[in-house]
Amino acid sequence: MGKQKRRVLVVDDEELILDQLVLAFEEAGFDVATASNAIDAHTVLEESERISLVVTDISMPGSVDGLLFGTVVAESHPEIPIIIMSGVSQPDDRDVPPGATFIAKPFKATLLVEEAKLLLAQRH
Repeated sequence: MGKQKRRVLVVDDEELILDQLVLAFEEAGFDVATASNAIDAHTVLEESERISLVVTDISMPGSVDGLLFGTVVAESHPEIPIIIMSGVSQPDDRDVPPGATFIAKPFKATLLVEEAKLLLAQRH
């Protein structure tokens, strides 16, 4: 039986960006789960047993932004690396969840995938 693909949860309310990231991660051999807001993302995270990485935008609809969602993930699943991204705001270091990495938009999706691979390699 082959090695199981690593699964990334990508959270972004901008459909075009979400589609680009899904394509880049799939081309790199990842299995991808998606959500367009933090509440849906939390449901996906709790219902899936094998999320290896979370990538989330800061600005999303609803009462929970990507920074708060990232903090919840960091507290409830400290083994999962988190990448926080934004094209609108540059968060202060103390606002970024512990152990999370921030990447400013715009960026090439392949750059994000490479950063994800590095984070996962550091965890294993």
